Amino acid sequence: MTYTRSRDPSFPASISELDRDLYGSPKHQKCVIFCITARVGSTALLSAFSKCVGTEQILEIFNDRRKHDCLAALMENTPTLHEYFSRYQDACMGTCTETVFKTNFWDFNSIFKNNPIDHHFDTVRYVYLERESALSQSYSLWKAQQLKTWHWDGEKKVLDKSSNGSLDLSIESISKIIAGARKIESEKTKWKTYFDDNNIVFKKVMFEEIVEDISAVLSEIYEDVYDKPLLEAESYRSDLKRLESTKDDKNIEILNDAYSTM
Repeated sequence: MTYTRSRDPSFPASISELDRDLYGSPKHQKCVIFCITARVGSTALLSAFSKCVGTEQILEIFNDRRKHDCLAALMENTPTLHEYFSRYQDACMGTCTETVFKTNFWDFNSIFKNNPIDHHFDTVRYVYLERESALSQSYSLWKAQQLKTWHWDGEKKVLDKSSNGSLDLSIESISKIIAGARKIESEKTKWKTYFDDNNIVFKKVMFEEIVEDISAVLSEIYEDVYDKPLLEAESYRSDLKRLESTKDDKNIEILNDAYSTM
């Protein structure tokens, strides 16, 4: 599958233009990478993880396809990759001594395919987020685009029938969602192949586990990364809630039926 990057033209430079020259650049100490595909609960999880490790924010730092003021500032004057990590550490990591970020496979591969990340860090830990159904992921992505709402920062909100007419499925939208699900499946395979080919031991976290008990997930990740228990894990919560619709169950049923025949 060919993946075409579409860069935000407001960026002063493209992530792909980072100078990867490592001569004279010391390694950073430790890196924690959250490996993602779309709509796996990473934003909610990392908003909570930020609180327990002391970061200001944890970003998808190689995704320059949508405007983010912090990333744009980090990219000024086209820094080396080492400088980019240093700027990110200073701007976003707060009291956290590790460099923590998230990335999809396509961006990660474009940066590190010929320039392994362990050239930049003494230690790299991987946390891989997955969701049981790629079709549910693709539907969630489509729903967010339709509603122009990616996350909800209040109490749990369920859209009623009068407010979500834009979630009516058409033949065109069904085809788009199914195509998106197949692309997500491809990306999942790419991540797993990368882990296998490089003999990487990673922590796997399911979206469904995050929804069920985010505190338990935080405890597991923290202990895996830091080799010690997370104290008072129950006190760390995400500020973001799921945005649900009364049409979700029926739409997923329609999509599953369509997917099985295509």
